[in-house]
Amino acid sequence: MLLHVTALLLLSLTVTYTHAWLPIVTLLTLWSFAAWSSGPTQQYNLVRIEPNYSGIMLSLNQSTMQLSMAAGAGIGGVIVDRASLSMVTWVGMAGVAIAIVLVAFLKIRMSAGRQGAGALSRN
Repeated sequence: MLLHVTALLLLSLTVTYTHAWLPIVTLLTLWSFAAWSSGPTQQYNLVRIEPNYSGIMLSLNQSTMQLSMAAGAGIGGVIVDRASLSMVTWVGMAGVAIAIVLVAFLKIRMSAGRQGAGALSRN
């Protein structure tokens, strides 16, 4: 996700301050690699969690991804309509940054929960 934020930040700055096509295409390529490289890893982890229900978990994951893409397209359309096309990358970067903060918060809570459960099982 940090690659997402970096690519979107650099893309926003490049589009805002330069109009050269090569850096923009390079950053879009970097961003697309970041966007599509996490899917297989996520699907593998979902299958490992509960192999007997992998079909259901993968279906729900795909449905959530499709819903998220539709919501992102809708939000992007509103941003372009109300602000400008260059604002889309800034809003996208902010969304990914919020996701990073939420994931970090959830990891901390899960770690604290595991440590608490470990202390209870030792007693």
